[in-house]
Amino acid sequence: NRRRVGVVIADVSGHSMTDALLAAMLHQAFLVGVLYELERHGEVTAGLFDVLNTRFFQSSSVTKFVTMIYGEISHDGRFRFISAGHPKPLVYSAEYRRFVDIDPSRLISVHPIGLFPTEGDVDRAVVERPAAESPRSRVNEVSLMSPGDVLLLTTDGAWDQADGDLAGRLEPAMREVAQRPSRDIVDRLRAELVRDRPAEDDMTLVAIRRL
Repeated sequence: NRRRVGVVIADVSGHSMTDALLAAMLHQAFLVGVLYELERHGEVTAGLFDVLNTRFFQSSSVTKFVTMIYGEISHDGRFRFISAGHPKPLVYSAEYRRFVDIDPSRLISVHPIGLFPTEGDVDRAVVERPAAESPRSRVNEVSLMSPGDVLLLTTDGAWDQADGDLAGRLEPAMREVAQRPSRDIVDRLRAELVRDRPAEDDMTLVAIRRL
């Protein structure tokens, strides 16, 4: 893992103490699963998401679910990720000075964690049949095209704050700070999102800049 780093973002539906507990449970289960995956496969596979999804479907309230994205960025700028109902990553091109379009086939996401059991789960015969099943997770991959490009990961609170057009809202501010350290980028983008009104939902922003 010396040539890649992993990052995970999870966002629970709701803001109560029980929601915070659900997030903590998912965090610990995910960390244990990652260690197992690395030991067995040498990388985190989509199967980890499938297992977490079914376990949380069976143990949490039917009204509770978690959107989640986990990705690994390599030294050459490849971003390999799995998404469960989470907002899509954005890539800002240093060369073109704008957020670039990503092929939708590289942005496949399944249902949020805990909303429906995973398709084909072994326990489906002994539990009440749900209204739907979540398709099995899959791994996506995008590339940062050149040095200076920025990968931006967020929660839905940021998209809501931008009225659904996050790239359009943040692009002018990104041009100002795209060459600065990641912390400065996050601080500037957050300030831009709350410039006109206070945040209505919690927001997480993670900026990863290719050197």
